[in-house]
Amino acid sequence: MSQLIRWLPFVFAFLWLVIRYLTGHFFVEYSYSEGRTIGVLSNLFFILILVFVGLVANYNTREKRTFLQDVKDGLKVAMKYVLSAVVMMGLYYGAISDELEVQRQTSFIEIHEALDTDSELASIQEQNPLLAHQGREEIEKEMQERITFFTSLKVLLPASLIALSLTTVFYGLLGVFIWRRFIRAQ
Repeated sequence: MSQLIRWLPFVFAFLWLVIRYLTGHFFVEYSYSEGRTIGVLSNLFFILILVFVGLVANYNTREKRTFLQDVKDGLKVAMKYVLSAVVMMGLYYGAISDELEVQRQTSFIEIHEALDTDSELASIQEQNPLLAHQGREEIEKEMQERITFFTSLKVLLPASLIALSLTTVFYGLLGVFIWRRFIRAQ
């Protein structure tokens, strides 16, 4: 049982990679946002499962445990998943999939179309006073730089690590509360 729990976070991270690959490459009507949603929901599901696995694995009926000990046990297993899932995200988005590049190019086309006419340009300049004195090419270049920055692995992976870590802490606290209040109390 201990060996299974030791490797379960890594198996789940690999399972996340398989799920993302299947949703990203074998759906006929695939869209980046739908695939991202499936990836996020599977991450949340795996984190919650692993928090409870950590709690169950360290449950001892004879020992009186504190809330923080239970949180630590739940987070220990789930954080292994978070680290390995971020590595799998880097592998997926960096080597396997071209989703980020497709999203980047789609956004570039949308920007170009949004600045196509003088009335659209005037509307954008009116809505944003910082862009009021810039020309069409300057605005388009600035927006393309911003899109390139936000669709790069240098930003995606640290942001994913932070978001998944915070989510894991929240799920750890929530999971331990549910564990102590409803499951272990029986």
